[in-house]
Amino acid sequence: MDKETLKENYKKACDDYLDAFISKHGFDKNDSWWIADRPGEMAQLCDDYCVDMQTIVDDIEMDAPEDEFFKWYEYNLDMQPLKGTVIPNFRNWVAGCPRKSQEEIERLKELQQKIEKFAKEVVNIKFLNYE
Repeated sequence: MDKETLKENYKKACDDYLDAFISKHGFDKNDSWWIADRPGEMAQLCDDYCVDMQTIVDDIEMDAPEDEFFKWYEYNLDMQPLKGTVIPNFRNWVAGCPRKSQEEIERLKELQQKIEKFAKEVVNIKFLNYE
């Protein structure tokens, strides 16, 4: 098979997975696309969601409950700013991997803010001592 045929088949397969994902989760197909026009990498869904191909494939292949994608995505947004935390991929999420409760996430955010505030104070103290 020549490279152009392979490329066309790959693009079609990626587009088919993306279409199934869009349909399953109620996104607008006209407002969703492959970022940088590179099928199989990252898709932009409306203005709010950016999803990698592996998540799309896992969601469809695992026949994951529709709301799990949105729960996982929101969890990622909550956990992302927390330094040193592990964020599960979608496959592990659906399989029931351990995760932090909302209360634990809020507590971690509070602690991180305290650490950052303390670090700024230490920097300022050191800076003042060098003047």
